Amino acid sequence: MPESGCARVGALELEYEVFGDRSLPAVLLISGLGSQMLGWSDGLCEQIAERGFQVIRYDNRDIGLSTKIEDGSAYTLGDMAGDAAGLLEALGIRAAHVAGASMGGMIAQLVAVEHPEKVLTLSIVMSNLGGEDSVQADPEVALRLVLPPPATREERIRQTVETTRVTWGPSFEEERAQARAARAIDRSWYPEGSARQFNAIVGAPSRRPALAGLRIPVLVVHGDADPLIPFANGELIAAAVPGAELLVMKDVGHEMPPWEWPAIADGIARLAGVGERSRTSTGLPNSS
Repeated sequence: MPESGCARVGALELEYEVFGDRSLPAVLLISGLGSQMLGWSDGLCEQIAERGFQVIRYDNRDIGLSTKIEDGSAYTLGDMAGDAAGLLEALGIRAAHVAGASMGGMIAQLVAVEHPEKVLTLSIVMSNLGGEDSVQADPEVALRLVLPPPATREERIRQTVETTRVTWGPSFEEERAQARAARAIDRSWYPEGSARQFNAIVGAPSRRPALAGLRIPVLVVHGDADPLIPFANGELIAAAVPGAELLVMKDVGHEMPPWEWPAIADGIARLAGVGERSRTSTGLPNSS
């Protein structure tokens, strides 16, 4: 079982969990729009930890068990990147291997750009470059993100499953979608936070120019059948970052299904090994 905690980061309290030995190098996992920390499945966290890491996942601001911005104040993806860097600071971690999925991938890009001292390697999963450099989903797919929130638990689960039926595409599995939806909804239901996170995504400019200056190992992971953030976005990110590796999840939509967990965990571990060799060769200090 993971170790859970709540860290004070500025005016926020961020709920987090740690898998694995806390003396090992850290992997920080950043979740997507409204998905809570559960967007990084237990099994995937465990597989990453088995490869020699402490794995930290957390609820972004305005979602899950972290602080809700109840006064409705707007914030940016850059603010959320500051939260991630602040969480590492609060946990006494000088630098980590950072991975983000979907909106979390957008945040992770900004952690690497705006807080480079905190990032050893960067893994960007099913994300985009932002602004004018984003390839958009078909309107009928994008509309699933702005449906009116249902009133009852059963309706919320049903709506969530139907949304994943669309966004997961060919990798959709009914039983897995039902279980995931029920667990998330029973843990926390706060659509107001999801709406503010969505506004932060919409208001973000392109990150392409900034990413071109990265000099750390970067892995891009994307499903080639992603209806929500089309696969072309992953290709654009990989092309924008010098030396980036592209890992393609075949016949997978906007998700990280269980059969892809070993490849994702191996990719993060392989990237960390590249980063370690690079720091050793350049005389840079290791993380602690």
